[in-house]
Amino acid sequence: MERCPVCKVRLKADTLICPRCGSDLSMLQRIENQAESLCSQAVARLEAGNLSGAMHAVELSIDLKPVLLAQALRGFIQCKCLH
Repeated sequence: MERCPVCKVRLKADTLICPRCGSDLSMLQRIENQAESLCSQAVARLEAGNLSGAMHAVELSIDLKPVLLAQALRGFIQCKCLH
C-alpha cells in the first residue's frame, strides 16, 4: 500500500506499522498480498486454458482489492468466454 488508510502518510514498501500514527497495517498488507497472489493465479489459469478457474481467482482478487489490473483481467476473461 502506498499510503496509510488512517493518516494518509506515504509509506515505504511492506510497512506494517505506520510511522506517523502507529496504526497496525499488517492485516491490510496480508489482504493486498493475497489479492495479488489470486490475480497471478488467474493469469496462470488463463494461460493453461482454464477460463472458469481464472474467472474464479480474479473475482476473489477483486473482492479483496478491486485494482485496475484485476478488473481488466476480468474483462478479458469475459471476452474470451464469449468467443
